[in-house]
Amino acid sequence: MTKVASRRALRASSLIAVVGALLSTAALADPIADFYKGKEVKIILGGTAEGGYAPYARMLQRHMGPFIPGNPLVIVQFMPGAGGLVAANYVYSVAPKDGTVIGAVQRSVVRLALFGDKGAKYDPAKINWLGSLHNDVSVCVAWHTSPVKTIQDAMAQELIIGAISPNNDTGQFPAVLNKTLGTKFKIINGYNGSSGISLAMERGEVAGRCGWSWDSLKSQQGDWLRDKKINILTQLTLRKHPELADVPLATELAKTKEQRDTLEFIFAEQILGKPFMFAEGVPDDRIAAMRKAFMQTAEDKTAVGQMNAMELDVFPVSGEDMQAIVAKMIQTPREIIERARDTMAQEK
Repeated sequence: MTKVASRRALRASSLIAVVGALLSTAALADPIADFYKGKEVKIILGGTAEGGYAPYARMLQRHMGPFIPGNPLVIVQFMPGAGGLVAANYVYSVAPKDGTVIGAVQRSVVRLALFGDKGAKYDPAKINWLGSLHNDVSVCVAWHTSPVKTIQDAMAQELIIGAISPNNDTGQFPAVLNKTLGTKFKIINGYNGSSGISLAMERGEVAGRCGWSWDSLKSQQGDWLRDKKINILTQLTLRKHPELADVPLATELAKTKEQRDTLEFIFAEQILGKPFMFAEGVPDDRIAAMRKAFMQTAEDKTAVGQMNAMELDVFPVSGEDMQAIVAKMIQTPREIIERARDTMAQEK
């Protein structure tokens, strides 16, 4: 080989090596990791630090970061108000739509929008769902000194119960039972979160609560169950919890098909449990990456073990499944939605 040919071969070899290195670097580059590296991911929680949704948001705060490409810092910001609508509206309309803001909203946000609630400033069909950490079973309870011991008792005499707001489960669910089953719950709105209602029950200001997640009850007031300070009246869901086999479902008490259809639409949302959302406009590749990280967190033994130690269960629902559930709710016949809306509205 001549010297000229040798130099040409060396240059070609060097060029191939450089191109190969550049292609290798490009292949290793991760735009998702590059985006999230060094950033904060905020979870905007539509409730208080003492409420039943807080432990699930903190679970993500503590454990989700390492599963997100780029390992961003995850923090929780509390934004209570209007039964979770303040947080939902903020995430949907105000917060950055780049995948750095997650809404920890209440499961009622889809229903409220379908009802045409003036406080719902978002289109549920355009929300990008990250996932849920729980399928909820809610209950109605009465303080042990109350003469109301069963749901049948609540149909025969008044039970004063505490509620957060008319837009919250604690206000709406008892209104549903009053109108469909004939219970006599007297609803007192305005309490500040779960802790406010619990304190009112201990003080004797109210004698019960309706619309309390079973897992939250066990976590927040497990001693009440142990010491038999409350009676469980009914379950507000479509399937009984294994620990409440003897407590009737509200749907079992329906006397007509119209009542049963209404109750089934309202309580079907329980599967949304503890939902997390992104706003419309977040890039698809970031949503996909965050959904993967969410499910990895939900299945992480350490994260789940810490929740179980607090008497909280983790039954995850994927973002894709939530998207399908919400789409089905949106397709519900209008007459059923309107009947459910009228049923949940509290009397003035």
